[in-house]
Amino acid sequence: MEEMKKRIIYSPEEMVQSVENVLDKLNVLRYDGQYRILLGDAVLERLHTWDTNIRKRKDDPFTVVVIGDFKRGKSTFINALLGEQVVPTDITTETVTFNRISYGAGGNEAVLSGSRRIRLSDNELKREELEKIIAETGEPISRIELKRPCEILKTVTIIDTPGTGDAMKDFGPQVEEYLLQADAVIYLYSVKYPLSQTEQLFLKTAVLPQKYTKLFLIGNYADTAGKEETYQRIRTGVAERIHGLLPGTEIITVSALDELSRQLGEARPCKALAPILEEQFSVFRTMLEKLIADKKDTVIIDRMQRLTTAMLQELNEELEILEKGLAMSSDEAKKCLEELQQQKQASVETQKKTMENVDKMIEHMRGEANVWMQEFLQRMESETRCLNSFSTDDLLKYYSFYCIDLLQDAMNACLEYHREEIFENLQDISEGLAKELAGSLKEQKGYNFRFRVDNKVWTKGDNVSFAVSVLGSMGTLGKLASLVADGFAGAMRQNEMETKKPEILNQIATQMPGLEASVAATITDLYTKLGENAKKHILDFYQEELEKAEHLVKQSVAVANSQEEQKEKIRVAAESMRLILKEAEAMIATEI
Repeated sequence: MEEMKKRIIYSPEEMVQSVENVLDKLNVLRYDGQYRILLGDAVLERLHTWDTNIRKRKDDPFTVVVIGDFKRGKSTFINALLGEQVVPTDITTETVTFNRISYGAGGNEAVLSGSRRIRLSDNELKREELEKIIAETGEPISRIELKRPCEILKTVTIIDTPGTGDAMKDFGPQVEEYLLQADAVIYLYSVKYPLSQTEQLFLKTAVLPQKYTKLFLIGNYADTAGKEETYQRIRTGVAERIHGLLPGTEIITVSALDELSRQLGEARPCKALAPILEEQFSVFRTMLEKLIADKKDTVIIDRMQRLTTAMLQELNEELEILEKGLAMSSDEAKKCLEELQQQKQASVETQKKTMENVDKMIEHMRGEANVWMQEFLQRMESETRCLNSFSTDDLLKYYSFYCIDLLQDAMNACLEYHREEIFENLQDISEGLAKELAGSLKEQKGYNFRFRVDNKVWTKGDNVSFAVSVLGSMGTLGKLASLVADGFAGAMRQNEMETKKPEILNQIATQMPGLEASVAATITDLYTKLGENAKKHILDFYQEELEKAEHLVKQSVAVANSQEEQKEKIRVAAESMRLILKEAEAMIATEI
């Protein structure tokens, strides 16, 4: 039986025709004024949106959506894939947009609301020019359409998305829509901070559920490893981290900057790794081209199934509301309203208890973080007794930077561990709530730790090390300890004793108490914000759930309170639509 299934092939043309036949039948209902009154504008407007999207997508080329957190190098990566500077890279949160890059003679258009567009020159894609245009129009740009005569764009359209943290806050529905439309997703992360818990949760909840979508998981900024030994160590750490999430996934670690520089004939960022980086990008390019070729005959079928299934799910939910109302008597409708009020009161009590639990959880986490960071600081302090082997010059130039970097990485490790705990607790409430948090709890950088050597103060890291890249499957304390061991052993144990060192070493030793105080203050600040953010999302979640419940109940009650003659007409209209949806479900099941 399984062997026979493998031999069955499907016709894209017939699949498209079947879906369009379903849409045509549904449109008969949509264009009938009587059905619009009976079924309601909300149902038929959603149908109109689905009809437009599905018909438009049937002729689209293979579509790749590039996604990842903010500042992961997505735009540079796309430019490297295209071999030229197409997508602007000097963006800010004010100019962040979706970019759709497709084949054409050349040209740029900013898409506004109401089907309005603004033609843009290449120069106007730059941040400062785009900011002026946004200010002049007085409204945001929904996306930018870019046409280029690149060879690869003959077979693929590329969607460049905002960073997931920003996208989930401001562009959530659009991101989900583009993911639904994607034939493949390229998820870009930084090898310096490989796949945090927020990134992993976003993959689990937003990307992996797309049944027919191919996922490429790609680590960027590999050129910053500096040497092959560090590069290979990073790959090993990444492999350990994603094994549980995506077992068997091929590890691709690239440098978008290196590949773009190579194609443009410019100086490459790391000569030592240039051959490896070129080979890695070539591996990815070959994989993408093979996927496009393999999917040539099935991509339309997959896409139609995916979009039609989503449409059916949404329309079935709307019909269930009508059918529930039709089945209710007036007394039952009254009781339903009373239950809604009870639900509201119960929700208030639940929210109160949940908030109290969050406060307790955050306080416990803050205490754990203080213990872990104090142990970490003690390990750092013990290392200061071994600084005689370092040159004075290195101590002055790098030690403060390096300590701050280590502390930032250690702090991130604590937060990442505790975010996972928060997610696990909130998933008991709702997967959707955890997903929302995944897009809003961003990795923190630039903590205000203070450390002074030779009257110079540094309050942020200088990316001197790759200590975070060694984080693997060890426990949290093991991770923190490894940062110290790896960092001090690899970065500075190569220089001779110098005579001016005593004063410098004394400065370092006397700074530790002040450093401890700044770490404690930072922990308090960060965990307070973490708790406030979690509670805000919980409140918003409960509010949305109540509003949704109220909408459903009131809509059902309105139908229930209709006259019997009107209810019969609604019943006939709902049954007509239900039959069409069942036909579509049978068609999709047959194709699958």
